[in-house]
Amino acid sequence: MGKYHLDKAKADRALEIMGALRLYEGEWAGKPINLRDWQKDILRPLLGMVDDEGIRQYTSAGIWLPTGSGKTTLIAALIIYLLCYDGEQGANIISAATTRDQASLTFNAVAGMIGESEYLSKRLRVVDHKRTIF
Repeated sequence: MGKYHLDKAKADRALEIMGALRLYEGEWAGKPINLRDWQKDILRPLLGMVDDEGIRQYTSAGIWLPTGSGKTTLIAALIIYLLCYDGEQGANIISAATTRDQASLTFNAVAGMIGESEYLSKRLRVVDHKRTIF
């Protein structure tokens, strides 16, 4: 394992994919996610720091943000990217929360974004009662 560097193309591709996902509820339902600069600042190194073999430096992250900051949307987009576009066969993505209600918010956001995408909804199966996506 060598030194890590920012693969700008990899990071930009991830941001582009996540930014193309569509919101599923509220007044902006059906509109693409508009990632804020601070969200991009979190995601760019998280997804773009790789070694010479292209292996990501970070395999886990904790993101603590205040209420109303858009973290559910951010995490939902990240989950979809890692599940579908990161290139890891059979990827397992785990999102943790301090309460069942908080975990449900994230699951519902992921499921809702999948439902907003014809491409994703044809390729993924959402199992609500198991809170699982295949």
